[in-house]
Amino acid sequence: MDLMHTKYLGHDMYVFGSVLGLLCHYILPGTPEENARTCGNYLKRFYKEKKIPSAYRYLTKISMFWREGRFPKLRGKASEVRHLAKPLASLWRQHMNKNLLTHRQVDLYLRLNIQFESILGDHSRHFALPPAARTAFVDCAFSMMQLCSQLATHFIDEAIPMFDMTSKVHMVVHIALLSKWINPRCAWCFRGEDMMQKVQFLLQSCVRGNHGALCFRTMVAHYRLGLHLLFMDQHRD
Repeated sequence: MDLMHTKYLGHDMYVFGSVLGLLCHYILPGTPEENARTCGNYLKRFYKEKKIPSAYRYLTKISMFWREGRFPKLRGKASEVRHLAKPLASLWRQHMNKNLLTHRQVDLYLRLNIQFESILGDHSRHFALPPAARTAFVDCAFSMMQLCSQLATHFIDEAIPMFDMTSKVHMVVHIALLSKWINPRCAWCFRGEDMMQKVQFLLQSCVRGNHGALCFRTMVAHYRLGLHLLFMDQHRD
């Protein structure tokens, strides 16, 4: 279990996609495509003004988070999703209706998400989170998931698929509980994210004519050959 796969490439993608879906389909006055461009332009300005790393690109396209008849789910890299909570919270506060409970719940969820990430950032050099930080971290995780569950129930009653609760929610809570013994950043997987995309592309090229484990055997053979050619070029240089 690691946060990159359970939170940034899992739970956050469904929540952030649902927030953008609410803005573009139910709150802002234009067409979904026009609203997506409005949201994208706002986020672009926020990234530039606040100098936030790993800016999320392509949010001007509705297809980046909206799936007709299915739960919204954001697309993109984990590093981009990880730094999206602050810009998205600012965007939501610009357009939310403070008189509506669900809008206030979304706002609180985003603020808790920011706090969750801030605790990790403030204790990046600790092998395990200190007691006070660990307590706040666990409280954030449980509160976030409780709010998401309430939002999901509300929209299910309205027959609108929003805020999907997947099995990765359970794993995020367990990661928070385990922070007493190991800081989630000790299992950081971001360095391998680009490598995963290369391996995926290579594996796709080995599927034709192979079945099951043979795909992986062929992929490893091709990868080994590629490394051999790369090292030979470096040796000659």
